[in-house]
Amino acid sequence: MGLRAFLKLIRHMILKSDYFIFSNVVNRKFLISFFVIGFVAVIYTIFWFSMAIYLENIIEDWKSHQTDKGVKLSYSKMKITGFPVNFRIRLNDLQLQIPFGTSDYQKPVRKKEWIWQGKRVVVSLRPWDFNTIKLDLSGSNRVIFKNKEVIYNFVIETKLINIETKIFFDTLPKKFKIKVEEMKISEKIKKVDISMEAAFFSTDALLTEEPGVSSTEKNQNRVYKIELKGIYLPKELKWPIDNYVEKILMELKISKKLNPILSLQHLMEWRDAGGIIDIDSFEGIVGSLKTSAKGTLALDQNLQPLLAMSAKFEGIIPFIDRLNKTGFIRSNTAILAKVIFGGISKRLQNGRLSVGLPLSIQNRKLSVGPVTLMTLPSINWSNVSN
Repeated sequence: MGLRAFLKLIRHMILKSDYFIFSNVVNRKFLISFFVIGFVAVIYTIFWFSMAIYLENIIEDWKSHQTDKGVKLSYSKMKITGFPVNFRIRLNDLQLQIPFGTSDYQKPVRKKEWIWQGKRVVVSLRPWDFNTIKLDLSGSNRVIFKNKEVIYNFVIETKLINIETKIFFDTLPKKFKIKVEEMKISEKIKKVDISMEAAFFSTDALLTEEPGVSSTEKNQNRVYKIELKGIYLPKELKWPIDNYVEKILMELKISKKLNPILSLQHLMEWRDAGGIIDIDSFEGIVGSLKTSAKGTLALDQNLQPLLAMSAKFEGIIPFIDRLNKTGFIRSNTAILAKVIFGGISKRLQNGRLSVGLPLSIQNRKLSVGPVTLMTLPSINWSNVSN
């Protein structure tokens, strides 16, 4: 064997040895990683299916527990899917019946209740975040309000209803969002239909805080954002506005002292504590009338609204004509309003007239600028339980 051939053989043996050494190291690391990942996967699979069984039992226990408080929950079938990243709890033919008009959450004062029925409800949770709950109520739903007999019977058909809320243990719901697309609401007793192209509602604090929360947090405001688009109002009812509302956008701040259970006592306590609703922004387009405004809303000694806003109107003259035609304001009031508003209006580039005026409600009198347009009907809170 020549020297060149010998050196070639030695080099080949060294390279082959390095390959085997490298290959063994890689294989060892791969096997360790494979076993670790496999072990974690098995543990997670056991956890997921154990939690699915736990959630199923919790729902059954909650149903039995709430029934003792006057709440009734029933469904025809429950199925939990979504492995591995979700828990998707599907309930078919769900019915939830809750008494209202109560002094607390457990003892009904009057025999009143509302019943909600849904053909299909899907509740979604993440295995690592049980506080955030998503609900899909798309499709057909029914809401019934009962006293001794059925007062209202709403059938709701939607393309989409998605709700997202954040709930912490032993507290009321915090963040809350709802998104709606293509909704039709039919009230079967009075035979009234309302439809809506889209709606959105969100807040970072849905309800009042539980006892034990610091006073600093209790005094913070709840912020509500509301968007409504493409609303078709019932033609059978006489409205002072067009039957089609293009859009309504609002951002409100409400004192946390206002209890969401709107009893007469709660409203009085909120008013006496200086409670107000800040309307940070409002924008509405109804027929020819376009309004943007901001201001405050409160309650007077008779629990009637006190409103003070600065507003900007486009198309207010045709709106005054409509109020007069539908009988909401008298002819002399309409003439006076048109003269005053027309005299202080500015013409925009699009040819429409625009006017900025204060808008107020006091002693049930609705006033725009110096003109009192109408007296609003009194709100009767006697039907709201104490």
